[in-house]
Amino acid sequence: MGCTLSAEERAALDRSKAIEKNLKEDGMVAAKDVKLLLLGGGESGKSTIVKQMKIIHEDGFSGDDVKQYKPVVYSNTIQSLAAILRAMDSLGIEFGDKDRKLPGQSRSDRGSRLPAHRAGHPENPSEDHWNRRNPLHLQKPPFQVAFMKSLLPVLRRECEPLNVH
Repeated sequence: MGCTLSAEERAALDRSKAIEKNLKEDGMVAAKDVKLLLLGGGESGKSTIVKQMKIIHEDGFSGDDVKQYKPVVYSNTIQSLAAILRAMDSLGIEFGDKDRKLPGQSRSDRGSRLPAHRAGHPENPSEDHWNRRNPLHLQKPPFQVAFMKSLLPVLRRECEPLNVH
C-alpha cells in the first residue's frame, strides 16, 4: 500500500473527473435556459403559446411541421365555418346576399356537406355580423380582419365539398 494509484484507479479517477466536468458544463448551460410553466384548463391555448414562441424565437416551422399542421389548419377552418353557418341558422341570421343559400333542404344537410363558395365574399366584415358577436362568441383581436381577408383567396378557389362530422 503506497501513495501511488494503480492503472485501474487512475483510469477511474480520470473518468470521474471527466463526468464531473461534463456535469458542471451541462449545469452552466441549463442555468441559462428559461423555463416557463403554463397553467390553464383544457383548450385554453397553452400549446398555441408554445407554437407561437417557436415561430417567433426559432426558425419557424420546418417543412415537415408545415406538412403536419396544414391539414389541421384547413380542418379547423372548415369546422369553424360550419359552426358559424349552424349559428347563423339557429340565430336566424341571413346571408348579406339574399340570393345566397346553402344547398340542401334540411338542417342535417348543412352539417354534412359544405359548398365550395367562389364569389360574392365581402371585402370588409359586415357590421350586422359584428353587432351580433356576443351570441356568436366572436372576438375582434387586431389580427382577425387581416386573417379573414387572407382566407378569401382560399375560399374563392374551386374545391370539392368536405364531409364535416
